[in-house]
Amino acid sequence: MTKAKNPNMNRVLATLVDDDRNLIDGLAGKKAYTLLSDASTTGDPISSISGGSYIWRIEGVWGGAAATLQMLGLDGSTWKTVLMLNGTNMEALSDSSMELVIGQDAILRVKLDNATASTKLNSVLAGF
Repeated sequence: MTKAKNPNMNRVLATLVDDDRNLIDGLAGKKAYTLLSDASTTGDPISSISGGSYIWRIEGVWGGAAATLQMLGLDGSTWKTVLMLNGTNMEALSDSSMELVIGQDAILRVKLDNATASTKLNSVLAGF
């Protein structure tokens, strides 16, 4: 890799994409995970999420859908709704961004309810 004169540009040049884990290793070592891409059904589980502070973003064509961020329970089979720091469910009915803290090696997914053929949602979990 060619070194840029600006050290911040070196970080940009070093950005890697790992399609197997839907993980983007971005600026300053922060992580971003793709949870949905033009989806109209519940997303696949994303595992081995690094612990830390994140913003959950979801946007697109809703088509009447409701989206809920879920984590896999400790029993390994039950999906539980992620709660915001104020105790309310992390759910969205329109384009949204919400802050959350995630423990190391969490397994997350976005559950979609009432989606139609016109629903096309994109969602990411981005560290900060």
